[in-house]
Amino acid sequence: MTNKNKINNLFFEKKEETAPQGEESKPAIEIRYGSICPKCLKGIFDYDGLLNLVCPNCGFTAGGCFT
Repeated sequence: MTNKNKINNLFFEKKEETAPQGEESKPAIEIRYGSICPKCLKGIFDYDGLLNLVCPNCGFTAGGCFT
């Protein structure tokens, strides 16, 4: 195996992600348009001018949408 192949194998090697000790893994909260804000539990998410999901009640912002 050449050095280049060894480097590629190290780079693309799958590693299992584990939670730090003492912390229980919690399922990720899925934030969508029209869903209730997980921070204040009162606002309903809506898009702002930059396509970020924003809670109008507390201002919590979540980006990462696709167009």
